Amino acid sequence: AASLPQNDARSRQRERQQLLEAARGLYQFQIGDGFPPYVKLLPKDEEFTPEKQRRMLWDIVGTMADLGLAAVEAGFEPQKGLHAYDGMYPLLDKPTVIERFRTNEEFGRQRLAGVNPFLIRRCNSIPDHFRVNDETVAGLLGKGETLASAINGGRVYLLDYKVLEGISAKTGRYVCAPICLFHVDQRGNLMPLAIQLGQSPDAGPTFTPTDEFWLWQTVKTHVQCADAQVQEAVSHLLRTHLVMETFAVSVHRQLSAGHPVHQLLKPHMRFTMAINHAARTSMLAPGGPIDKVMALAREGVLALISKVWNSDWSFAQYDLHADLRARGVDDPDLLPNYYYRDDALPMWGAIEEFVTAVLRLFYKGDLDVAQDWELQAWARELADPKMGNIRGFPGNGRLDTFDQLNRLLTTIIFIVSAEHSSTNNGQYDMYGYIPNVPGAMYSPPPTTRQALTEASLAKALPGAMISSEQIAMVHLLSEPTVEPLGRYGPEFFAGTPQVEHLVLRFNQRLDDISRNIEARNSRIEVPYTYLDPRRVYQSVEI
Repeated sequence: AASLPQNDARSRQRERQQLLEAARGLYQFQIGDGFPPYVKLLPKDEEFTPEKQRRMLWDIVGTMADLGLAAVEAGFEPQKGLHAYDGMYPLLDKPTVIERFRTNEEFGRQRLAGVNPFLIRRCNSIPDHFRVNDETVAGLLGKGETLASAINGGRVYLLDYKVLEGISAKTGRYVCAPICLFHVDQRGNLMPLAIQLGQSPDAGPTFTPTDEFWLWQTVKTHVQCADAQVQEAVSHLLRTHLVMETFAVSVHRQLSAGHPVHQLLKPHMRFTMAINHAARTSMLAPGGPIDKVMALAREGVLALISKVWNSDWSFAQYDLHADLRARGVDDPDLLPNYYYRDDALPMWGAIEEFVTAVLRLFYKGDLDVAQDWELQAWARELADPKMGNIRGFPGNGRLDTFDQLNRLLTTIIFIVSAEHSSTNNGQYDMYGYIPNVPGAMYSPPPTTRQALTEASLAKALPGAMISSEQIAMVHLLSEPTVEPLGRYGPEFFAGTPQVEHLVLRFNQRLDDISRNIEARNSRIEVPYTYLDPRRVYQSVEI
């Protein structure tokens, strides 16, 4: 049965300490390589189960068989233009974005309901290094509206990929660090206004939807490629996979198996070390899928992760409510159709309610938190710059109140379940069709307003072999979960029967959220399903 260490008999306290000392021998941190600390050697108990391994293997085998790499290359006809990519799905379901990717509405929609909905922010003033004025956006705003009036009305939004500045693409591949301006039109759609393909006006002209069609389409595709680098390296890999592994390792090192926080977090840490070990040894290996598919390749992706982790990363950024406010995207009247926000907030609320109820079974007040020495050791290790190095950790490594602990655990479970699923589950939908989001561009971004053609854009996209690698990679990463959030096994708090009815209540709340999402999706053209609780992973395991 779960218990707080200070409430145990001396004999059990000694047993807990002995088990923790043994666990620290198995779960050792690898520290000092510029990335979040991770497990040095993967313990046997953290390996994939045979069933999980079979599912992943069959996904790879099935996808590669479907693509038939040699056959695809033989039948791939670049002279068909972008339509050459339409024939890469003899058995796989075609991503539905094929029908929409050319439209400006879809380009805007993916900022709010794609796999990287964390970057868009309200624009309160045009940056000095972004050459945009009323003349630039003439004819793109509402009747009688100026850029200033749209900004003052909270209807202008910015997308800035400054983080990519200084990160080099692999030779022969190209990626830029764009700045993009959007506005909410009279129908409530987020629509592009202007794009600069670099952090300086020297990068070239400011492009707009009034430019020649294939020039504008090429410009948008370079933005999509830049977004993919940030999504895969930062939003997905760093924020959910790597940082959450640090928490998972420390759980085993400092919280005994009988600790309620260990028991609460254990199903939410399932396979996280295993999938990250696989990423380091396979996905991110030299010559691996990331190296082949992404513009930054392996070295650039690692450089981008290290840059963000060692500069402005902080645990405080994980606070959903604070993040939405800080980016100015919390008001649905000003920014409608932001389905990530609309679904993430009730998910956060359901998780918080569940965590609060479970913790109240063990912690009657702040004093219980402050006197829990295992919990305090966990907090100290995570906040220690020489160990977990989780900057911005609540209380700077000292948890004094129930509210601090409750907020911390709510945040962790939200990140490993909802946030990970929101940036992971739609990768095949978005990246499975190469002209929508190419992992790399093979021609430099345009620097003039000279008209381009469909053929020139097709030439800039990956060829058949690399496209097949990209499709296979994202199809595997989008594998549906078989154990969604809330579906705990019989071993979950097995010695604490009071938890059972809390789990039932949690699932009822999740079912209500799911029904609301289904009802909303039935009324919109493109359903947003990535935060439907029935599809949300319990942990970072894929």
